[in-house]
Amino acid sequence: HSQFNDLRRCGCSVVSCTEDGQLIFGVDFPLIGEVQTVPRGELFCIVLLIANADEMATIHYVTDNQKVSESYNQGPLAGARSANCDLYLQLFKTCLEKRIKLTVRWMPFHLKLSDPRPTGVSDTDIKSNGHADILAGNAAARAKIP
Repeated sequence: HSQFNDLRRCGCSVVSCTEDGQLIFGVDFPLIGEVQTVPRGELFCIVLLIANADEMATIHYVTDNQKVSESYNQGPLAGARSANCDLYLQLFKTCLEKRIKLTVRWMPFHLKLSDPRPTGVSDTDIKSNGHADILAGNAAARAKIP
């Protein structure tokens, strides 16, 4: 029911994969809260990851949501101007408090290994995104309103 804002329920996932794209671990969960949008779900995944990361961790995060990547990389002021400013505030604050080095990089969604791709998008990125999409789909199905 993604076309109906009041019925939409987003699934979220975070995965870690080996360099050859094999799943090491993955977690999936429904997006919490009343605002159910894909960008908010993508951003919430990063916030949750950082909240659970060790202090002084170095994290390289790949998202298939270009706006989330752009807003994060433009810094706290851009995040403050976002509709999801509450999550950006939490993200930047937690990174600062925990001294986490976070890089966020974008890749197009639903790429296949045979597809042309932007510079910097690896086979690992494509395989990992596939794992994340499956898990997020499972979470969305569990959260669906009858």
